[in-house]
Amino acid sequence: MSGGVDSSVAAALLHEGGVEAVGVWMRLHDVADTYSEFKKSCCSLDAAEDARRVAGQLGIPFYVLNLEREFGAGVLAPFLAAYQAGETPSPCVDCNSTVKFGALIGRARMLYECDAVATGHYARVDEVDDPDAPGGRRFRLLRGADADKDQGYFLYGLRQDQLARTRFPLGKLTKPQVREVARRHGLVTAEKPESQEICFVPGGDYR
Repeated sequence: MSGGVDSSVAAALLHEGGVEAVGVWMRLHDVADTYSEFKKSCCSLDAAEDARRVAGQLGIPFYVLNLEREFGAGVLAPFLAAYQAGETPSPCVDCNSTVKFGALIGRARMLYECDAVATGHYARVDEVDDPDAPGGRRFRLLRGADADKDQGYFLYGLRQDQLARTRFPLGKLTKPQVREVARRHGLVTAEKPESQEICFVPGGDYR
């Protein structure tokens, strides 16, 4: 749970559907010790508090999980190396592959006995027959129904074992529908603006 409306609604839909959900906010770097002036960061103190408040509204357990080491090695270091080499890094791709659907899945299974990780991404996963795949089944990453919000391109690096343990409750919804669900549940994040910056560069000047 990032503290935004999307992950809040993802948790609400799972809880509403009878899933035993656990809310987790990831502490990834020292931006977590600051407040976002315009509430547009997913990694600041106010974001953590919003996530905690939503979990309280839903009546689900909530934890803060420190993944700073994993984020530093899997996201920050590659970002800096790529930028200094004159390339254009995409830290969200690395974060999804190595942290959210990598380290988080492992920690969630070990600490909370969770079967899968669900996020507020606008994307979908399905399972199809494939005689060449292990067990005769293969998972596919699909675009989200909302073409304006599709985030599949940030998730292309997920492996089969990661896709098998991934849930995208918002995959078939549009952003206006997500806002409406948030209002229906009375979530404190219902009207919250979207995060629009690199989470570890809150000022926007990554140079």
